[in-house]
Amino acid sequence: MRLNLNGTGMIAGWLALGGVAAFGQVGSEGPSEARAASAEVPGTEARVFENESFIIGADISWVPSQEDRGTVFSDQGVEKDVLEILTDNEFNWIRLRLFVDPTAENGYSRDGYCGLEQTLAMARRVHDAGMKFLLDFHYSDTWADPGKQFTPASWTHLTGTDLADQVYDYTYETVRRFIDEGVTPEMIQIGNEVHHGMLWPEGEMTESGEEFGRLLRRASEGVRAADPGIMIMVHAALGGDKEESVVFYDKVLEHGVVFDVIGQSYYPEYHGTLEDLETNLNNLAIHYKMPIMVVEYQVHRREVNEIVRDLPDGLGWGTFIWEPTSARWGGLFDRNGATTEHMAIYPEFVSNSRESAKEITVTKDIPYREGESSKWRLDMAMPADGGESLRPGLVIVHGGGWRAGSKEVDVYQSMMTEYARKGYVTINVNYRLLDEAPFPACIEDVKAAVRWFRAHAEEYGVDPDRIGAYGHSAGAHLALMLGMAPESAGLEGDGGWDDYSSVVNVVAAGSPPTELGRDTPMANPIWWPIGYISRDAPPLFLIQGTADRVVRAELTDDFVEKMKAEGADIEYLRIEGGDHGVAYNESLEVTAPAIETFFAKHLKP
Repeated sequence: MRLNLNGTGMIAGWLALGGVAAFGQVGSEGPSEARAASAEVPGTEARVFENESFIIGADISWVPSQEDRGTVFSDQGVEKDVLEILTDNEFNWIRLRLFVDPTAENGYSRDGYCGLEQTLAMARRVHDAGMKFLLDFHYSDTWADPGKQFTPASWTHLTGTDLADQVYDYTYETVRRFIDEGVTPEMIQIGNEVHHGMLWPEGEMTESGEEFGRLLRRASEGVRAADPGIMIMVHAALGGDKEESVVFYDKVLEHGVVFDVIGQSYYPEYHGTLEDLETNLNNLAIHYKMPIMVVEYQVHRREVNEIVRDLPDGLGWGTFIWEPTSARWGGLFDRNGATTEHMAIYPEFVSNSRESAKEITVTKDIPYREGESSKWRLDMAMPADGGESLRPGLVIVHGGGWRAGSKEVDVYQSMMTEYARKGYVTINVNYRLLDEAPFPACIEDVKAAVRWFRAHAEEYGVDPDRIGAYGHSAGAHLALMLGMAPESAGLEGDGGWDDYSSVVNVVAAGSPPTELGRDTPMANPIWWPIGYISRDAPPLFLIQGTADRVVRAELTDDFVEKMKAEGADIEYLRIEGGDHGVAYNESLEVTAPAIETFFAKHLKP
């Protein structure tokens, strides 16, 4: 996967990875000379990195102290080096934390654990094991996290630009030391869980975030001055907090911090449910188009990896379990150093992911008509093995009130790939929104997409007589129009493929606006399903929540009764107490299998 990254860390294309480093002796160029040139830091131009495979990572920074206390690690009764055990179980990356001076008063360790020399020694072991590693700068003598970001004792006299320059010098020297030792890390994390700031009190987060932004920017500059090929991560502990995550990363970008990867921590007691995590990470992927990693977690091991793996556009790069050698924390080893039953999750996950990747192919942003609008694009997912038999097709239409929304929303992306794995050829369609073109342009666009689908049916192995449509809210309206509005309705537009029908063979619709419900020019009945009450409609399946405050249940009830009175083939699932999100992000345990059964009944052989 390949991505082009610009100087603000925003991504222009597909993905990939580079190399990194950390503290000590100055290399070929001293920090002062490098700092003088920092206004033109290398790496602000377009950056291209490569990520060869999903990252299965572990933070094992406690291992040296465990081994010094006599812990001997083993797997299935066989004693082995801990890194060999991890690689045997599909781990390919290690994360190591680094403190400025852990031996300082109030520092992390009088024995120097997680200091420069000990971390260098551990990095050599990681390198010799053939693994890659992420170096985690804490910029402190001890733990840095959302509740504390203590300035190193030797830096407490510094403020303002002097402190920022110290961050630059320390970062640059550290990176050069790792490079000179031949153990350059592949990624660097500039600060640990820094959404509340760093180097308190100077860099504590404020409304403007100005001082924090300066410190983080200088850290990034130090890394890139030492090696512009290094991948840089900014790490927050906001795993399930969608709103605060956007506020934080917007602030980082506003202050000109160059970084390449978004890192998040996820601990359920602080960061919410798995659903919260999935919602947040998908939103970050769509919002920033940047690689994303869960860089700390300890429970829900399989689920966290699956959520990251399934992020849109391949933007989920991987995970790092926190301290797996601790029975109390990561829990992949017991107190005696033996692997636990949890270790088996990782080989199984990797095996399943490889099989899943083979099952389907996904093609992004296919133009379905000629013209200049960027909205005339669709994504397609289909079984990788086409087989000899024609497959059913499914058209997915996003919602958003005709004014917002996109095929990139995780719900629609997930449905597209999920139904491809069930044997459908699926297309996920964008269309012009009202800020670009008035009604009925959105109807004309989705009809053009269906005609394109039929025109290419032979190429993609689709049965043109078995094409269904699904949509939610505004997407449900458009899906119903695909099934109910005939070519004679005058809604075909000028999108081409005129020799093919735009009418689908079956429709499932969640929270469906069947009429506008108020007297405005947009309420023209030929633009709404209510204008096409007929027994000739294809099989329909409507899902409606009784407490929906956007689409009134009584309007859907009325539409269903009118269709039934005409003898139409219509099914109706009424969710008592359900709000507008039914069949989207509510009541899925009921609606998802019902939709699958409906499509299988009418579209499967």
